[in-house]
Amino acid sequence: MRRTGALVLAVGLGLAGLTACSSSDKAYCDKVRAVGEEALAGNASATDPTKLSQVSTDYREIADVAPSDVKEHWKVLATAMEDLGDLLKDPANMDASKAQETSSKMQESLKAVTDDVKERCS
Repeated sequence: MRRTGALVLAVGLGLAGLTACSSSDKAYCDKVRAVGEEALAGNASATDPTKLSQVSTDYREIADVAPSDVKEHWKVLATAMEDLGDLLKDPANMDASKAQETSSKMQESLKAVTDDVKERCS
């Protein structure tokens, strides 16, 4: 779970430093930047199910304006945040295989969106 938490924070830290993007991607880049700034302000927490729910909502909002080639990756990250929040609500009954599956899905999509944002919005 700590690695998953680090991924949540990494997304926020990586996305907050972006400053420029093409005009066709402005809404996408602006939303990514806003979510990144919120994460830096402490609104993304890997151990608070309520905050993970907000992160999930933020990622779904990014997916709504994301280019088609990364839209599904943002949705995967949003679902992973929901799953992680559910797992953390009842840690005594945590399903280790579900936690691992969630982490694996996150890693692939995190790389895709991070690479995309760096290319498209920097």
